[in-house]
Amino acid sequence: MKYIIFDIGNVLADFQWKQYLNSLFSDEKTREVLTKAYWDYELWREMDRGAMPQSTIKRELLRIAAAEGYEKEMQLSYERIGECIWQFSYAKDWIRELKAAGYKVYYLSNYSRYLIAENPRALDFTELMDGGIYSCDVQLLKPDLAIYDMLCRRYELDPKECLFLDDKLINVIAARECGLHSLVFTNYEEMKPAVDAYLKEH
Repeated sequence: MKYIIFDIGNVLADFQWKQYLNSLFSDEKTREVLTKAYWDYELWREMDRGAMPQSTIKRELLRIAAAEGYEKEMQLSYERIGECIWQFSYAKDWIRELKAAGYKVYYLSNYSRYLIAENPRALDFTELMDGGIYSCDVQLLKPDLAIYDMLCRRYELDPKECLFLDDKLINVIAARECGLHSLVFTNYEEMKPAVDAYLKEH
């Protein structure tokens, strides 16, 4: 094994949507309306995909919320969106340890350009990595097999020499279909020794 590929959300950075909304709004109905607008209409996925102009996405979010009487609340949630994610304390040390052991380290993540811009410090561990792909930059989303292939081709990685970590089983299955060794990430306390053992065996 030569290459370690990380997903970001819930692997190297904590993504806590419910906790974020709870910090802004005490009213349950407000949180339900906003969550539905972002997720049930798949506008969050469109942000991650990066094909639709961000201005269009924002306008649609505000339109959906306004229909329920929550336009002001939507505006606030949108403006402070960077607060929904923060870096895990172990992220940089784990990357440094892997690199010190001789592995090259990459990221492959569904992520929006807007969220990156709103909280760049949460992702500054990428500066330690050897490269990677954000979905928004290539207009592809995991588990589309094309995005895994693109990463391997861009950095000339042999899939058989890659270990991919992601918190979503569907993304792990897709990676395996592309020939990458892959593990479902649960939490650092469990996965750190599991990854160490896997690398020793492979």
